[in-house]
Amino acid sequence: MKFSFQELGFTKNEARILILAVSVITAGFCIKYYDSIFNPSSDENFDFTRSDLEFSLQSSVSNETEVPNQETPININTASLEELMTLDGIGESIASGIISYRNKHGEFSKLEDLMKVSGIGKKKFGKIKKKIKVK
Repeated sequence: MKFSFQELGFTKNEARILILAVSVITAGFCIKYYDSIFNPSSDENFDFTRSDLEFSLQSSVSNETEVPNQETPININTASLEELMTLDGIGESIASGIISYRNKHGEFSKLEDLMKVSGIGKKKFGKIKKKIKVK
């Protein structure tokens, strides 16, 4: 018994294209199977417990450093650029301006003197005044 695509209603060209398509798909599956056996995915070898542990440690460290900043007011006369940037609405440029003003004019004698720094108005000062100190 001989199988013929012509019995199914395919022309010779359609039969050739169908055989080619099936061959390409089969070759793709074979290559994927071969690759999965000899080159296992990096996800299968990934150690998720180690990653979870590192994430937990980083979270606990960042929480420990953030809590004191929220509870303890920052001394604007001794604060570093990074410490000043933890205040609400204070970015790098304003923090740099605070330090420049402090270096040029000396220590701030009262909290309100901070409004003399460019970029700090009454509104911004109102947001941060409970989180800062001068002594």
